[in-house]
Amino acid sequence: MSQRLNKIIGFTFLVQVFIFLFSLTNNILLSRWLGPSNLGMVALFFLFTEAVHKFTNLGLETASVYYLSNGEFPRDQLLGTTFINALGTAVLGSMVILATIHFGFLNLFFDPDKAAVIQQGMWWCVALLVAYLTFDYGTKFLLGEQRFRRYNEMMITRPVLFLILLLTVYGAHQLTVPRVLGIYSVSWFIPGVVMWLMVAPFAFVWSARITRATVRYGIKIMLSNLLTFLNYRVDVFLVGFFLTQQWVGQYYVALIVSEKLLYLTQSTSTVFFPAASHSTAQQQKTPLINRVNFLFVLLGATITALLAHWFIPLLFSSAYQNAITALLILLPGVAALTIPKVLSADFSARGKPEIPLYIGAVNFVTNLVLNIILIPRYGIEGAALSSTLGYFLAAGLIVWQYHRSTHTPVSEILIPRWSDIRRVRDV
Repeated sequence: MSQRLNKIIGFTFLVQVFIFLFSLTNNILLSRWLGPSNLGMVALFFLFTEAVHKFTNLGLETASVYYLSNGEFPRDQLLGTTFINALGTAVLGSMVILATIHFGFLNLFFDPDKAAVIQQGMWWCVALLVAYLTFDYGTKFLLGEQRFRRYNEMMITRPVLFLILLLTVYGAHQLTVPRVLGIYSVSWFIPGVVMWLMVAPFAFVWSARITRATVRYGIKIMLSNLLTFLNYRVDVFLVGFFLTQQWVGQYYVALIVSEKLLYLTQSTSTVFFPAASHSTAQQQKTPLINRVNFLFVLLGATITALLAHWFIPLLFSSAYQNAITALLILLPGVAALTIPKVLSADFSARGKPEIPLYIGAVNFVTNLVLNIILIPRYGIEGAALSSTLGYFLAAGLIVWQYHRSTHTPVSEILIPRWSDIRRVRDV
């Protein structure tokens, strides 16, 4: 039976607003206390760990949402098999990180002095990977069982716990780059363990049949997520490569501010994917949901652009003044990004995750080429422009594919209507 999604999405969005406030506070404090250079190092370090996770997890956590929602496999066997496979991906990811330490790949992103300093804390990167895996699988299990209230409780716990630990470490005058990574690890790991306990007990058995099915579905998700991550973050790595960690810090502030506008879209896709996987009736709501999300994010981007010159120096300090222009260039692209986020969830729920994968591949190549051309010439403004152009390309491609697959008029996918606000009550 189809659920009413409007209240679930609304509550999830309300939780995301609180997460936004706590996350914004955390980012402001880190920006002020670490400074642009150290913030840039933390950003690259954290993004590297996330990239390893995206590359090694095989998409098994998202596959668990799909198969828990449609009930194709027995719950206990699915959870037990996924748990065992998750341990394997944790080992694989840790080996990649340790190989990075051993072969000195940090020098690709940092000058030798800073690479040597960060290498001393690289073991925190392994801890962060394990914590991230624990949290990510925990949230996906709750979503797969459509336990949205528990999911939201755990989501808000993480930034609150991070803030408490951050204030504690700063009060003890011990805030360093490795300790920030340690705080991240703890704030992801503890809620993750709690979520695993919520879905317990389950059988600790391994099924080859379930593994084949989850890997077959998940590998497409993994590649799509990896390409999406690289599309979102390759510019950060290339800013670090072509410029300095100081500029990485500036650009990272522009990114985190612009991407906060996606909380409504994130709330929508989070709820919509398991619901649409469970019921084809939910898939019919995609055009309306997409239009409403696009409208609200577009309004948010407009307001952010009007106020950027005022709140960036006020909140993050005058040291981040150079982030403003990059932010203004990013905002149109972030508004366009709402479209592939919603439509990708629809395609994945229909069992067609390869469609977002193919679009992500085209987008990644385009984005990479543009970054290589524009960053050396125009700095972080070139990186922002590359991202915005890439987001517009992804939006155009996925709208075309959705129109081609469902025969839905493009205007119905994109153009908001006065009746949408009234109709969203029936979603």
